[in-house]
Amino acid sequence: LFSYQAQTGGNNAPARRLISDELEGASNLKPNELSQEMFLVSETNAWVRVFNLHADNHGPRAENSINMLRSLQGSNTNLIAPKDVAVSTTEIFVLDSKRILIFNINDNGDVVPKSILTEADDPALATATSIEYNNGIVLYN
Repeated sequence: LFSYQAQTGGNNAPARRLISDELEGASNLKPNELSQEMFLVSETNAWVRVFNLHADNHGPRAENSINMLRSLQGSNTNLIAPKDVAVSTTEIFVLDSKRILIFNINDNGDVVPKSILTEADDPALATATSIEYNNGIVLYN
């Protein structure tokens, strides 16, 4: 995972690098400035993983640690093929196979979601491909 400075044109070296076997299969990434964390999902491996937002293999400070902070994975999570993730200050919303799985923000491991919204709750979940959290509202399309 490479992070680049927002610049115009040219060949620019990455500002940060996060190289870890724990990123294998990642298909989407969502930064969370408030918690200073980044949330990654793997649609093929059915997991959600959380790292420091400023993780960097060459970074000298604690916030540059490349160690995974938390992970959601296993049969109890009900994760099948997570497509996207949204985060509030207290919850993680995972868009997965025509439903939204809701976890506590600090859940870790093979934990049961605190709630599941399905296509029966909202038919729009049948075609949703992305999810966002904005001012107390979960938006998906």
